[in-house]
Amino acid sequence: KLSEPLSDPVTVQPSISGKWIWESDTLLRFSPETDWLPDTEYKVSLPESAFNPQVKIKKRRFSFASPVFGGKTESEAFYEDPRNVKNKSAVAAFRFNYPLDAEELEKHVSVKSVGGRKYNFKLKLDEADTVLHVVSEPLPIGAEDDFVKIVLSGVRNAYNRKALPDDLT
Repeated sequence: KLSEPLSDPVTVQPSISGKWIWESDTLLRFSPETDWLPDTEYKVSLPESAFNPQVKIKKRRFSFASPVFGGKTESEAFYEDPRNVKNKSAVAAFRFNYPLDAEELEKHVSVKSVGGRKYNFKLKLDEADTVLHVVSEPLPIGAEDDFVKIVLSGVRNAYNRKALPDDLT
């Protein structure tokens, strides 16, 4: 019946809870209750009872892969505090397609000058844990130019803890 969940279960491996509903005579839609695991191959098997007996289906089994965990640098800047121009920091924002594993996040972030000096930093995640803001401690400005790089290395997603394949800077 249209707009009603299937009475016989559809098998999805690895298992994911949700509802399968016929939206039209040609469209069967799945609405998962949770997010898909990153970079995972799913195998689906549709029961014969899901279809009208007059309809012949070539494939009742198929597979697909969910997107790989990924991220990108949204912005990076040299920030000067307008209330105190002596306070200057390196700031960067990174966006991810899955929530981050916040537990060990600090271990995967570094703020260093090109000359090798390490700086302390603060992290802030948005509510969905998919946007990370990094702010360095105030940077000393000396006579010699030096650049600061904010690098994320081995950052993991919260679902299956798979790490980004490449560093983000």
